[in-house]
Amino acid sequence: MITATKTGWIHVGWNTDKTAKTGLNSIRPNRDDVLYAIYKKDLRADFQDFDGATPVSEWIYNKESEKTISVPTPRGHLDWNPIGWSRSTETGASVAVELLSGSSHQLTLAHTGATYYGLYERELTLSYHANGGDPVAPDMKTQYTNSATGNPSAEVFTLKEDPTLTIDADTSLYAVWRTATPASGLVYVKGLAPGKLNIFESTDTFAFEIDLANAMAVDAYVLWKAEDYFGVTVDEGTAEIQAGQTKVEPYLPTGGYHTQMSLSGITNGKLTRGN
Repeated sequence: MITATKTGWIHVGWNTDKTAKTGLNSIRPNRDDVLYAIYKKDLRADFQDFDGATPVSEWIYNKESEKTISVPTPRGHLDWNPIGWSRSTETGASVAVELLSGSSHQLTLAHTGATYYGLYERELTLSYHANGGDPVAPDMKTQYTNSATGNPSAEVFTLKEDPTLTIDADTSLYAVWRTATPASGLVYVKGLAPGKLNIFESTDTFAFEIDLANAMAVDAYVLWKAEDYFGVTVDEGTAEIQAGQTKVEPYLPTGGYHTQMSLSGITNGKLTRGN
């Protein structure tokens, strides 16, 4: 028997009923009969979640162009909650859910062969540990991922006192405190006894190196004061030390003065005279 052709379709036979889905095995004509070519096509969509692809297919026949399918539910993944499907491979709140889990969908010729990826969401938490201060409520946002890449979305948080922080996993921040007014006290300077230092320098600056190997604070202060031989303060100041800083150079007036320096805010820190 003659085989008919139709691009993208399978010829299944001939039938006197143009809406048939199968061909006749034989025919005994007793009049002028018209035979219609019967075609079929597999409408298919792949639903890809984190456990692999689930193909869904339905046959259409002759002049049909769509078929109703049941949309599967994305299988669970770690602590993520499935929310639906999309043909997009992007991740984030802007990715629209095209197909809801468990819904019915008209699969058309235009979309046959499409791959839909599982969309998931979960709560992302930024916790604040006050380190002895008043409790601070955590911030939470919805985070998204897509089975196409598995990459979680990075969400931007506006911090309580600082600009912004972008995270892609649950994160904890710890408060760092310092006294409003630095406390004064004597410190050891390498090679010299604690207390007032007899400095007879004719330079405008005198450097002291800061050993922060065992420091516990983010920042600290060096308090310094220059006195004349009669004990009268002729200059004083405060130098702030940032984390990682190893040297501070307080300004001292030209000439010989007794200079007292103290360190606050650092645990186990010490001052050593610079070169």
